[in-house]
Amino acid sequence: MKFIKPVLFSFLISFLYQCAATNQSSEIFEDVDKSKMESSLNKFIGTPYKWGGNLPKSGVDCSGLTCAVYEDQGVLLPRTSRMQYTVGDKVRRNNLKYGDLIFYDTLGKGVSHVGVYVGKNQMVHAGTSKGVTRVYINEPYWENKYIGARRLAGSPLKMGETAYERVVMSSSYLMPIYRLVNIPTCEVVENRFLGVDVQNYLGGDFRMGIAASFWNRFEGGVEVQINQFLGSETPSFETPFFYSKIKIYEQNNDIPSITIGSESLSRKWSIFHEETPSDTAWTESRWSPPKNAFLVLGYSYDRLEPTTLKQGRITAGMTFTNMYGFYETDHPFDVSSDYYGFVGWEQQLSKRLLGIMEIDHIGFDDWGMTWNGGFRVALNKSSSIEYTWIGIGHELHETDRAMRFSYLVEY
Repeated sequence: MKFIKPVLFSFLISFLYQCAATNQSSEIFEDVDKSKMESSLNKFIGTPYKWGGNLPKSGVDCSGLTCAVYEDQGVLLPRTSRMQYTVGDKVRRNNLKYGDLIFYDTLGKGVSHVGVYVGKNQMVHAGTSKGVTRVYINEPYWENKYIGARRLAGSPLKMGETAYERVVMSSSYLMPIYRLVNIPTCEVVENRFLGVDVQNYLGGDFRMGIAASFWNRFEGGVEVQINQFLGSETPSFETPFFYSKIKIYEQNNDIPSITIGSESLSRKWSIFHEETPSDTAWTESRWSPPKNAFLVLGYSYDRLEPTTLKQGRITAGMTFTNMYGFYETDHPFDVSSDYYGFVGWEQQLSKRLLGIMEIDHIGFDDWGMTWNGGFRVALNKSSSIEYTWIGIGHELHETDRAMRFSYLVEY
Protein backbone atom coordinates (compact mmCIF):
# COMPACT_ATOMS: atom_id res chain seq x y z
CA MET A 1 0.00 0.00 0.00
CA LYS A 2 1.01 3.61 -0.59
CA PHE A 3 1.44 4.47 3.06
CA ILE A 4 3.85 1.60 3.86
CA LYS A 5 7.06 3.46 2.96
CA PRO A 6 6.38 6.63 5.04
CA VAL A 7 5.20 4.57 8.01
CA LEU A 8 8.22 2.24 7.85
CA PHE A 9 10.50 5.27 7.56
CA SER A 10 8.87 6.79 10.66
CA PHE A 11 9.40 3.65 12.72
CA LEU A 12 12.98 3.33 11.46
CA ILE A 13 13.81 6.85 12.64
CA SER A 14 12.15 6.11 16.00
CA PHE A 15 14.14 2.87 16.38
CA LEU A 16 17.47 4.53 15.57
CA TYR A 17 16.90 7.32 18.11
CA GLN A 18 15.84 4.81 20.72
CA CYS A 19 19.06 2.87 20.16
CA ALA A 20 21.05 6.07 20.43
CA ALA A 21 19.33 6.95 23.69
CA THR A 22 19.98 3.47 25.06
CA ASN A 23 23.69 3.71 24.33
CA GLN A 24 24.04 7.21 25.68
CA SER A 25 26.39 7.28 28.67
CA SER A 26 25.67 10.78 30.02
CA GLU A 27 24.99 11.21 33.73
CA ILE A 28 21.48 11.76 35.02
CA PHE A 29 20.40 14.00 37.89
CA GLU A 30 18.43 11.28 39.63
CA ASP A 31 16.32 13.21 42.14
CA VAL A 32 16.19 16.09 44.58
CA ASP A 33 17.57 15.51 48.07
CA LYS A 34 14.60 17.00 49.91
CA SER A 35 16.23 17.39 53.33
CA LYS A 36 19.30 19.07 51.84
CA MET A 37 17.14 21.42 49.75
CA GLU A 38 15.00 22.29 52.75
CA SER A 39 18.18 23.19 54.65
CA SER A 40 19.42 25.29 51.72
CA LEU A 41 16.14 27.20 51.45
CA ASN A 42 15.97 27.84 55.19
CA LYS A 43 19.39 29.52 55.02
CA PHE A 44 17.90 32.09 52.63
CA ILE A 45 14.55 32.75 54.35
CA GLY A 46 14.44 36.45 55.27
CA THR A 47 17.34 37.41 52.96
CA PRO A 48 16.63 40.78 51.29
CA TYR A 49 16.29 41.07 47.54
CA LYS A 50 19.42 42.15 45.69
CA TRP A 51 19.64 42.10 41.92
CA GLY A 52 22.49 39.81 40.89
CA GLY A 53 22.99 38.56 44.46
CA ASN A 54 23.25 34.91 45.53
CA LEU A 55 24.36 34.98 49.20
CA PRO A 56 22.27 34.22 52.31
CA LYS A 57 21.57 37.24 54.55
CA SER A 58 23.55 39.51 52.18
CA GLY A 59 21.12 39.59 49.27
CA VAL A 60 19.76 37.43 46.47
CA ASP A 61 17.52 37.67 43.42
CA CYS A 62 15.04 35.02 42.22
CA SER A 63 17.34 33.11 39.87
CA GLY A 64 20.28 33.52 42.26
CA LEU A 65 18.22 31.67 44.88
CA THR A 66 17.41 28.76 42.57
CA CYS A 67 21.03 28.57 41.41
CA ALA A 68 22.25 28.42 45.03
CA VAL A 69 19.88 25.72 46.26
CA TYR A 70 20.56 23.52 43.22
CA GLU A 71 24.30 24.05 43.53
CA ASP A 72 23.91 22.47 46.98
CA GLN A 73 22.35 19.51 45.10
CA GLY A 74 25.54 19.20 43.06
CA VAL A 75 24.29 20.67 39.78
CA LEU A 76 24.63 24.05 38.09
CA LEU A 77 21.78 26.05 36.55
CA PRO A 78 21.89 28.92 34.04
CA ARG A 79 22.00 32.25 35.86
CA THR A 80 18.77 33.91 34.61
CA SER A 81 15.16 32.82 35.03
CA ARG A 82 14.60 32.95 31.26
CA MET A 83 17.50 30.57 30.67
CA GLN A 84 16.43 28.30 33.53
CA TYR A 85 13.10 27.85 31.76
CA THR A 86 14.96 26.03 28.95
CA VAL A 87 16.41 23.22 31.11
CA GLY A 88 14.80 20.19 32.69
CA ASP A 89 11.45 18.84 31.51
CA LYS A 90 8.08 20.53 31.26
CA VAL A 91 5.69 19.59 34.06
CA ARG A 92 1.99 20.37 34.45
CA ARG A 93 0.94 22.79 37.15
CA ASN A 94 -1.34 20.22 38.82
CA ASN A 95 1.45 17.62 38.86
CA LEU A 96 4.15 19.63 40.66
CA LYS A 97 6.63 17.90 42.96
CA TYR A 98 8.98 19.22 45.61
CA GLY A 99 11.94 20.98 44.01
CA ASP A 100 10.29 21.83 40.68
CA LEU A 101 10.97 25.32 39.34
CA ILE A 102 7.92 27.54 38.73
CA PHE A 103 8.08 30.45 36.29
CA TYR A 104 6.11 33.68 36.07
CA ASP A 105 5.68 36.73 33.89
CA THR A 106 5.84 39.62 36.37
CA LEU A 107 6.93 42.30 33.89
CA GLY A 108 4.67 41.56 30.93
CA LYS A 109 7.61 40.45 28.77
CA GLY A 110 7.67 36.65 29.16
CA VAL A 111 9.63 34.70 31.78
CA SER A 112 10.94 37.11 34.40
CA HIS A 113 10.58 35.33 37.77
CA VAL A 114 11.25 31.88 39.21
CA GLY A 115 10.61 30.11 42.50
CA VAL A 116 11.05 26.64 44.02
CA TYR A 117 7.94 24.54 44.67
CA VAL A 118 7.96 23.12 48.21
CA GLY A 119 4.61 21.34 48.33
CA LYS A 120 1.14 22.21 49.67
CA ASN A 121 0.64 24.88 46.96
CA GLN A 122 3.63 26.85 48.24
CA MET A 123 6.88 28.08 46.74
CA VAL A 124 9.96 29.77 48.14
CA HIS A 125 11.08 32.74 46.07
CA ALA A 126 13.05 35.98 46.27
CA GLY A 127 10.59 38.86 45.85
CA THR A 128 11.60 42.49 45.38
CA SER A 129 9.51 43.75 48.32
CA LYS A 130 9.88 41.12 51.06
CA GLY A 131 12.98 39.19 49.98
CA VAL A 132 13.00 35.40 50.35
CA THR A 133 9.65 34.14 51.62
CA ARG A 134 7.16 31.30 51.28
CA VAL A 135 4.01 32.17 49.35
CA TYR A 136 0.92 30.33 48.13
CA ILE A 137 0.96 29.87 44.37
CA ASN A 138 -2.85 29.66 44.19
CA GLU A 139 -3.19 33.31 45.19
CA PRO A 140 -4.74 35.39 42.37
CA TYR A 141 -1.54 37.34 41.67
CA TRP A 142 0.53 34.21 41.06
CA GLU A 143 -2.30 32.43 39.23
CA ASN A 144 -2.50 35.28 36.72
CA LYS A 145 1.27 35.57 36.22
CA TYR A 146 1.98 31.84 35.83
CA ILE A 147 3.83 30.69 32.69
CA GLY A 148 4.99 27.12 33.34
CA ALA A 149 7.07 24.74 35.43
CA ARG A 150 10.18 22.63 34.84
CA ARG A 151 11.34 19.45 36.60
CA LEU A 152 15.09 18.92 36.86
CA ALA A 153 14.98 15.42 38.37
CA GLY A 154 15.71 12.90 35.64
CA SER A 155 17.51 15.41 33.42
CA PRO A 156 20.87 14.68 31.76
CA LEU A 157 24.02 16.37 33.07
CA LYS A 158 27.16 17.46 31.29
CA MET A 159 30.60 18.32 32.68
CA GLY A 160 31.21 21.97 33.52
CA GLU A 161 34.46 23.91 33.52
CA THR A 162 35.97 21.68 36.20
CA ALA A 163 35.83 17.92 36.75
CA TYR A 164 33.51 18.42 39.73
CA GLU A 165 30.92 20.64 38.03
CA ARG A 166 27.78 19.16 36.52
CA VAL A 167 25.47 21.34 34.42
CA VAL A 168 21.82 20.30 34.14
CA MET A 169 20.47 20.03 30.59
CA SER A 170 17.08 19.67 28.96
CA SER A 171 16.15 16.30 27.49
CA SER A 172 13.83 17.97 24.98
CA TYR A 173 13.12 21.36 23.47
CA LEU A 174 9.88 23.15 24.25
CA MET A 175 7.81 22.50 21.12
CA PRO A 176 4.20 23.50 21.78
CA ILE A 177 1.99 21.67 19.26
CA TYR A 178 -1.37 23.39 18.98
CA ARG A 179 -2.23 21.43 15.85
CA LEU A 180 -0.74 18.20 14.53
CA VAL A 181 -0.88 17.79 10.74
CA ASN A 182 -4.62 18.35 10.41
CA ILE A 183 -6.14 17.72 13.83
CA PRO A 184 -6.30 20.08 16.83
CA THR A 185 -4.69 19.26 20.15
CA CYS A 186 -5.42 20.30 23.73
CA GLU A 187 -2.28 22.44 23.73
CA VAL A 188 -2.82 26.13 24.34
CA VAL A 189 0.54 27.86 24.40
CA GLU A 190 1.24 29.10 27.91
CA ASN A 191 1.52 32.83 28.43
CA ARG A 192 0.74 35.42 25.78
CA PHE A 193 2.31 34.70 22.43
CA LEU A 194 2.12 35.45 18.74
CA GLY A 195 2.88 32.63 16.34
CA VAL A 196 3.52 32.57 12.62
CA ASP A 197 3.19 29.46 10.44
CA VAL A 198 4.40 29.28 6.84
CA GLN A 199 3.50 26.15 4.87
CA ASN A 200 4.23 25.03 1.34
CA TYR A 201 2.62 22.00 -0.32
CA LEU A 202 3.90 19.68 -3.02
CA GLY A 203 1.25 20.90 -5.47
CA GLY A 204 2.41 24.50 -5.13
CA ASP A 205 -0.20 25.87 -2.70
CA PHE A 206 1.12 28.18 0.02
CA ARG A 207 -0.31 29.08 3.45
CA MET A 208 0.60 31.66 6.02
CA GLY A 209 -1.08 31.89 9.41
CA ILE A 210 -0.86 33.94 12.57
CA ALA A 211 -2.17 32.99 16.02
CA ALA A 212 -2.35 34.45 19.52
CA SER A 213 -3.00 33.03 22.97
CA PHE A 214 -4.34 34.66 26.16
CA TRP A 215 -4.71 33.72 29.83
CA ASN A 216 -3.13 30.27 29.30
CA ARG A 217 -6.51 29.00 28.13
CA PHE A 218 -7.69 30.70 24.93
CA GLU A 219 -6.05 30.59 21.52
CA GLY A 220 -7.18 31.84 18.13
CA GLY A 221 -5.75 32.33 14.68
CA VAL A 222 -6.26 32.94 10.99
CA GLU A 223 -4.65 31.39 7.91
CA VAL A 224 -4.55 32.62 4.32
CA GLN A 225 -3.97 30.28 1.38
CA ILE A 226 -2.68 31.17 -2.08
CA ASN A 227 -3.37 28.39 -4.55
CA GLN A 228 -0.56 27.63 -7.01
CA PHE A 229 1.72 30.25 -5.45
CA LEU A 230 4.67 28.05 -6.43
CA GLY A 231 2.81 25.95 -8.99
CA SER A 232 2.35 26.06 -12.75
CA GLU A 233 -1.14 27.60 -12.80
CA THR A 234 -2.36 31.15 -12.16
CA PRO A 235 -2.22 31.94 -8.40
CA SER A 236 -5.51 32.67 -6.61
CA PHE A 237 -6.46 33.66 -3.05
CA GLU A 238 -8.84 31.63 -0.92
CA THR A 239 -11.17 32.98 1.74
CA PRO A 240 -9.19 33.17 5.05
CA PHE A 241 -9.56 30.26 7.47
CA PHE A 242 -10.19 30.87 11.18
CA TYR A 243 -9.83 28.79 14.31
CA SER A 244 -10.27 29.23 18.06
CA LYS A 245 -10.19 26.95 21.08
CA ILE A 246 -10.48 27.06 24.86
CA LYS A 247 -8.88 24.64 27.31
CA ILE A 248 -11.55 23.86 29.88
CA TYR A 249 -9.62 21.25 31.89
CA GLU A 250 -5.93 20.61 32.38
CA GLN A 251 -4.69 17.03 32.76
CA ASN A 252 -4.60 15.81 36.34
CA ASN A 253 -3.00 12.41 36.94
CA ASP A 254 -4.92 9.97 34.69
CA ILE A 255 -7.72 12.38 33.77
CA PRO A 256 -6.87 13.89 30.33
CA SER A 257 -7.00 17.53 29.31
CA ILE A 258 -10.21 18.70 27.62
CA THR A 259 -10.45 21.43 24.99
CA ILE A 260 -13.32 22.66 22.84
CA GLY A 261 -13.11 24.80 19.74
CA SER A 262 -14.03 25.51 16.18
CA GLU A 263 -12.06 25.89 12.97
CA SER A 264 -12.82 26.49 9.32
CA LEU A 265 -9.39 25.18 8.27
CA SER A 266 -9.72 23.08 5.14
CA ARG A 267 -7.61 21.81 2.28
CA LYS A 268 -8.34 21.61 -1.45
CA TRP A 269 -7.76 18.16 -2.93
CA SER A 270 -7.69 16.93 -6.52
CA ILE A 271 -9.90 13.84 -6.29
CA PHE A 272 -9.50 11.13 -8.93
CA HIS A 273 -12.65 9.28 -10.05
CA GLU A 274 -12.76 6.17 -12.19
CA GLU A 275 -15.77 4.20 -13.42
CA THR A 276 -14.79 0.62 -14.20
CA PRO A 277 -17.66 -0.43 -16.48
CA SER A 278 -17.32 2.54 -18.84
CA ASP A 279 -13.57 2.97 -18.45
CA THR A 280 -14.03 6.70 -17.84
CA ALA A 281 -12.04 8.80 -15.39
CA TRP A 282 -12.07 12.42 -14.26
CA THR A 283 -10.59 14.68 -11.60
CA GLU A 284 -12.66 16.87 -9.27
CA SER A 285 -11.51 19.61 -6.86
CA ARG A 286 -13.03 19.25 -3.40
CA TRP A 287 -12.38 20.83 -0.01
CA SER A 288 -11.70 18.59 2.95
CA PRO A 289 -14.31 18.96 5.70
CA PRO A 290 -13.62 21.68 8.30
CA LYS A 291 -14.05 21.00 12.01
CA ASN A 292 -16.84 23.50 12.67
CA ALA A 293 -16.96 22.38 16.29
CA PHE A 294 -14.80 19.87 18.11
CA LEU A 295 -14.12 18.31 21.48
CA VAL A 296 -10.60 16.98 21.98
CA LEU A 297 -8.98 15.02 24.81
CA GLY A 298 -5.23 14.93 25.36
CA TYR A 299 -3.16 12.64 27.58
CA SER A 300 0.54 13.47 28.08
CA TYR A 301 3.07 11.03 29.47
CA ASP A 302 6.63 11.52 30.73
CA ARG A 303 8.08 8.26 29.41
CA LEU A 304 7.04 5.64 26.84
CA GLU A 305 7.51 2.38 28.74
CA PRO A 306 9.30 0.03 28.32
CA THR A 307 11.42 2.02 25.84
CA THR A 308 13.87 4.80 26.66
CA LEU A 309 11.80 7.36 24.74
CA LYS A 310 10.52 10.19 26.88
CA GLN A 311 7.71 12.72 26.58
CA GLY A 312 4.75 12.19 24.31
CA ARG A 313 1.03 12.77 24.01
CA ILE A 314 -2.02 10.93 22.70
CA THR A 315 -4.86 13.04 21.29
CA ALA A 316 -8.40 11.91 20.46
CA GLY A 317 -11.55 13.80 19.64
CA MET A 318 -14.87 14.14 17.88
CA THR A 319 -16.08 16.86 15.55
CA PHE A 320 -18.99 17.77 13.36
CA THR A 321 -18.81 19.57 10.06
CA ASN A 322 -21.44 21.33 8.00
CA MET A 323 -20.82 20.10 4.47
CA TYR A 324 -21.98 23.38 2.92
CA GLY A 325 -19.16 24.45 0.64
CA PHE A 326 -17.41 21.09 0.83
CA TYR A 327 -17.84 20.65 -2.91
CA GLU A 328 -17.12 23.10 -5.71
CA THR A 329 -19.81 25.71 -6.38
CA ASP A 330 -21.25 23.83 -9.36
CA HIS A 331 -21.92 20.75 -7.25
CA PRO A 332 -25.17 20.27 -5.27
CA PHE A 333 -24.58 21.36 -1.69
CA ASP A 334 -24.83 18.93 1.16
CA VAL A 335 -26.00 21.06 4.11
CA SER A 336 -26.46 18.27 6.64
CA SER A 337 -24.18 17.99 9.66
CA ASP A 338 -21.72 15.12 9.66
CA TYR A 339 -19.76 13.70 12.58
CA TYR A 340 -16.39 12.00 12.61
CA GLY A 341 -13.49 11.20 14.93
CA PHE A 342 -9.74 11.68 14.95
CA VAL A 343 -6.74 10.39 16.90
CA GLY A 344 -3.11 11.49 16.99
CA TRP A 345 0.19 10.61 18.58
CA GLU A 346 3.26 12.77 19.06
CA GLN A 347 6.49 11.36 20.49
CA GLN A 348 9.75 13.05 21.44
CA LEU A 349 12.43 11.04 19.60
CA SER A 350 15.41 13.14 20.67
CA LYS A 351 16.09 16.52 22.20
CA ARG A 352 15.24 18.31 18.93
CA LEU A 353 13.15 15.75 17.01
CA LEU A 354 9.43 15.06 17.40
CA GLY A 355 7.49 12.37 15.51
CA ILE A 356 3.82 12.85 14.58
CA MET A 357 1.18 10.36 13.41
CA GLU A 358 -2.58 10.92 13.11
CA ILE A 359 -5.76 9.41 11.66
CA ASP A 360 -8.42 11.91 10.62
CA HIS A 361 -12.00 11.63 9.30
CA ILE A 362 -12.69 8.36 11.17
CA GLY A 363 -16.20 7.16 10.34
CA PHE A 364 -16.74 9.88 7.73
CA ASP A 365 -17.96 7.94 4.68
CA ASP A 366 -18.21 10.97 2.36
CA TRP A 367 -14.47 11.55 2.59
CA GLY A 368 -12.78 8.42 3.84
CA MET A 369 -10.29 7.96 6.67
CA THR A 370 -7.03 9.90 6.23
CA TRP A 371 -3.59 8.95 7.55
CA ASN A 372 -1.08 11.75 8.09
CA GLY A 373 2.40 11.78 9.61
CA GLY A 374 5.61 13.71 9.84
CA PHE A 375 8.54 15.04 11.85
CA ARG A 376 9.21 18.35 13.58
CA VAL A 377 12.73 19.62 14.30
CA ALA A 378 13.35 22.40 16.84
CA LEU A 379 15.68 25.06 15.46
CA ASN A 380 15.72 26.91 18.80
CA LYS A 381 13.29 27.50 21.65
CA SER A 382 11.11 29.76 19.50
CA SER A 383 11.12 28.18 16.04
CA SER A 384 10.80 24.81 14.34
CA ILE A 385 10.52 23.24 10.91
CA GLU A 386 8.19 20.36 10.07
CA TYR A 387 7.88 17.93 7.16
CA THR A 388 4.62 16.00 6.77
CA TRP A 389 2.91 13.43 4.56
CA ILE A 390 -0.83 14.09 4.09
CA GLY A 391 -3.43 11.59 2.93
CA ILE A 392 -1.13 8.55 3.12
CA GLY A 393 -2.62 5.64 1.20
CA HIS A 394 -5.92 7.40 0.42
CA GLU A 395 -7.85 5.71 -2.39
CA LEU A 396 -8.97 8.90 -4.12
CA HIS A 397 -5.90 11.13 -4.23
CA GLU A 398 -2.12 11.10 -4.22
CA THR A 399 -0.25 11.55 -0.95
CA ASP A 400 0.56 15.25 -0.53
CA ARG A 401 3.62 16.59 1.28
CA ALA A 402 4.15 19.87 3.05
CA MET A 403 6.94 21.82 4.70
CA ARG A 404 5.98 24.08 7.59
CA PHE A 405 8.04 26.69 9.44
CA SER A 406 6.71 27.88 12.82
CA TYR A 407 7.87 30.79 14.95
CA LEU A 408 6.54 31.80 18.36
CA VAL A 409 7.28 35.04 20.17
CA GLU A 410 6.05 36.15 23.61
CA TYR A 411 4.71 39.67 24.06
